[in-house]
Amino acid sequence: MSVKSNLFSTLQNASQKSKLYVYVDASKYAYRFLKLLATQGIIKGFSREDLQYKVDLKKILISIKMHSRPGKQVYTKSKHIPVCKNGLGFYVLSTKDGLYTDNQARSLNLGGELVCMISIA
Repeated sequence: MSVKSNLFSTLQNASQKSKLYVYVDASKYAYRFLKLLATQGIIKGFSREDLQYKVDLKKILISIKMHSRPGKQVYTKSKHIPVCKNGLGFYVLSTKDGLYTDNQARSLNLGGELVCMISIA
Protein backbone atom coordinates (compact mmCIF):
# COMPACT_ATOMS: atom_id res chain seq x y z
CA MET A 1 0.00 0.00 0.00
CA SER A 2 1.39 3.42 -0.91
CA VAL A 3 1.94 6.23 1.57
CA LYS A 4 -0.97 8.24 0.13
CA SER A 5 -3.53 5.44 0.10
CA ASN A 6 -2.55 4.35 3.61
CA LEU A 7 -2.91 7.92 4.89
CA PHE A 8 -6.25 8.45 3.14
CA SER A 9 -7.80 5.16 4.26
CA THR A 10 -6.64 5.64 7.87
CA LEU A 11 -8.20 9.12 8.07
CA GLN A 12 -11.44 8.09 6.37
CA ASN A 13 -11.89 4.96 8.51
CA ALA A 14 -11.22 6.89 11.73
CA SER A 15 -13.73 9.54 10.66
CA GLN A 16 -16.40 6.94 9.96
CA LYS A 17 -15.82 5.32 13.37
CA SER A 18 -16.08 8.77 15.12
CA LYS A 19 -12.63 8.44 16.67
CA LEU A 20 -11.20 11.41 18.57
CA TYR A 21 -7.68 10.86 17.29
CA VAL A 22 -5.71 8.55 15.02
CA TYR A 23 -2.03 7.77 14.45
CA VAL A 24 -0.55 7.91 10.94
CA ASP A 25 2.99 7.18 9.78
CA ALA A 26 5.23 10.24 9.59
CA SER A 27 6.48 11.38 6.19
CA LYS A 28 6.98 14.66 4.36
CA TYR A 29 3.86 14.06 2.31
CA ALA A 30 1.78 13.27 5.43
CA TYR A 31 3.01 16.48 7.08
CA ARG A 32 2.03 18.61 4.08
CA PHE A 33 -1.34 16.89 3.69
CA LEU A 34 -2.22 17.16 7.39
CA LYS A 35 -1.16 20.81 7.41
CA LEU A 36 -3.52 21.46 4.49
CA LEU A 37 -6.39 19.69 6.28
CA ALA A 38 -5.75 21.70 9.44
CA THR A 39 -5.83 25.03 7.56
CA GLN A 40 -9.10 23.99 5.86
CA GLY A 41 -10.67 23.09 9.22
CA ILE A 42 -11.15 19.39 8.48
CA ILE A 43 -9.01 18.30 11.46
CA LYS A 44 -8.31 20.07 14.76
CA GLY A 45 -4.55 19.65 14.49
CA PHE A 46 -1.72 17.17 14.65
CA SER A 47 1.49 16.60 16.56
CA ARG A 48 4.53 14.41 16.02
CA GLU A 49 5.11 11.52 18.40
CA ASP A 50 8.20 9.41 17.60
CA LEU A 51 7.76 8.12 14.02
CA GLN A 52 4.05 8.93 13.81
CA TYR A 53 1.68 11.88 13.74
CA LYS A 54 -1.19 12.00 16.21
CA VAL A 55 -4.12 13.56 14.35
CA ASP A 56 -6.91 15.17 16.40
CA LEU A 57 -10.14 14.69 14.45
CA LYS A 58 -13.32 16.73 14.44
CA LYS A 59 -16.76 15.16 14.73
CA ILE A 60 -17.46 15.40 11.00
CA LEU A 61 -17.72 12.59 8.49
CA ILE A 62 -15.24 12.97 5.65
CA SER A 63 -14.93 11.04 2.43
CA ILE A 64 -11.62 10.88 0.57
CA LYS A 65 -11.63 9.71 -3.05
CA MET A 66 -8.28 9.17 -4.75
CA HIS A 67 -7.94 10.40 -8.32
CA SER A 68 -4.23 9.76 -8.89
CA ARG A 69 -3.00 6.28 -8.17
CA PRO A 70 0.54 4.86 -8.17
CA GLY A 71 0.04 3.42 -11.67
CA LYS A 72 -1.99 6.30 -13.12
CA GLN A 73 -1.34 9.92 -12.25
CA VAL A 74 -3.99 12.43 -13.32
CA TYR A 75 -2.72 15.90 -14.26
CA THR A 76 -4.76 19.00 -14.96
CA LYS A 77 -4.19 22.58 -16.04
CA SER A 78 -5.38 25.45 -13.89
CA LYS A 79 -8.25 26.20 -16.28
CA HIS A 80 -9.55 22.62 -16.12
CA ILE A 81 -9.51 22.01 -12.36
CA PRO A 82 -12.87 20.40 -11.47
CA VAL A 83 -15.27 22.01 -9.00
CA CYS A 84 -16.48 19.95 -6.05
CA LYS A 85 -20.20 19.32 -6.04
CA ASN A 86 -22.37 21.58 -3.88
CA GLY A 87 -19.28 23.27 -2.41
CA LEU A 88 -19.15 20.69 0.39
CA GLY A 89 -15.57 19.70 -0.24
CA PHE A 90 -12.46 20.41 -2.25
CA TYR A 91 -9.87 18.84 -4.49
CA VAL A 92 -6.22 18.54 -3.44
CA LEU A 93 -3.60 19.28 -6.09
CA SER A 94 0.10 18.57 -5.89
CA THR A 95 1.90 21.38 -7.72
CA LYS A 96 5.52 22.36 -8.13
CA ASP A 97 5.09 24.65 -5.10
CA GLY A 98 3.45 22.08 -2.82
CA LEU A 99 -0.07 20.91 -1.96
CA TYR A 100 -2.96 23.28 -2.63
CA THR A 101 -6.74 23.13 -2.63
CA ASP A 102 -8.59 23.63 -5.90
CA ASN A 103 -9.51 27.25 -5.05
CA GLN A 104 -5.94 28.14 -4.06
CA ALA A 105 -4.52 26.58 -7.23
CA ARG A 106 -7.05 28.42 -9.42
CA SER A 107 -6.27 31.77 -7.79
CA LEU A 108 -2.50 31.19 -8.20
CA ASN A 109 -3.03 29.90 -11.76
CA LEU A 110 -1.27 26.60 -10.98
CA GLY A 111 -1.94 23.19 -12.47
CA GLY A 112 -0.63 19.88 -11.28
CA GLU A 113 -1.45 16.37 -10.19
CA LEU A 114 -5.06 15.90 -9.07
CA VAL A 115 -4.45 13.87 -5.91
CA CYS A 116 -7.85 13.42 -4.28
CA MET A 117 -11.26 14.87 -3.53
CA ILE A 118 -12.25 15.47 0.08
CA SER A 119 -15.95 15.89 0.74
CA ILE A 120 -17.92 16.34 3.91
CA ALA A 121 -20.61 13.69 4.05
